[in-house]
Amino acid sequence: MPSNIQKWIDTIKICMIKHTAYRANFILQIIAPIAVFYLVKYSLWSTLYQERELIGSWTRQSMMDYHFFTFVVTLLATGHQAFDLSHDIRLGKISTYLIYPFNFWEFHTASFIAYLIIRFFIVLFAILIAVQLGWIANVTMLNFTGALIYCVIISFFWFLLQFTTGLITFWMEETWILRVIITVISSFLSGYYYPLDLYPEIMQTILKFTPFPYLSYYPSKLFMHFSLEIFTQGLMVLALWALPLILINRSLWKRGLKQYSGAGI
Repeated sequence: MPSNIQKWIDTIKICMIKHTAYRANFILQIIAPIAVFYLVKYSLWSTLYQERELIGSWTRQSMMDYHFFTFVVTLLATGHQAFDLSHDIRLGKISTYLIYPFNFWEFHTASFIAYLIIRFFIVLFAILIAVQLGWIANVTMLNFTGALIYCVIISFFWFLLQFTTGLITFWMEETWILRVIITVISSFLSGYYYPLDLYPEIMQTILKFTPFPYLSYYPSKLFMHFSLEIFTQGLMVLALWALPLILINRSLWKRGLKQYSGAGI
């Protein structure tokens, strides 16, 4: 096996051990999300549907399915944050990566993949519990497989966005506020709070040219009814937005590393 591939595998294993080192914390990662979903979203929408049969074109069951799957998409795709990356830059730990055989972006990408693998099994557990408790209708294998693949792609898009945001730490001491702003805006525009077909039509039309609907609304619908057209359209839109992000990422890294080295850190 090529040595570089072995480095990736070993780093992913180490990061998985690191993420699961504290058993109580790991158990909470499994139990807490599903408990919060039940106490907040499930209870809220159950109450709203006591007074009406339809909200827009959504029945109670379809709305419950939709919100559960937005929860699944968020759990799998957006759980990883760029905190460690920002932390390494701010505290000068980046210097160690410059002499390691496994460089800065490779290490953080491997850490993200390890986190994604763990989240994958947490999502499987959450879906199993939801089906057993009757919160959602049974998920077909086609819907489940196609939507899950799409969610993995979304997670890499989110990681790219978070990585780019983290690199701004070269010029800012704290970037958490940027992450909060991005999360709040994307949650509102992606359909996390409400299905996008409840929004004004002109807003729906504009959003189709942005990556936001393809980060929550459409992947949730793929879980409910898989569509190859939506799947490919989402990939194309995310790819078009990922390209400038990659270029910005490379530019920030080069400029930031030059400033970092020039500062004598």
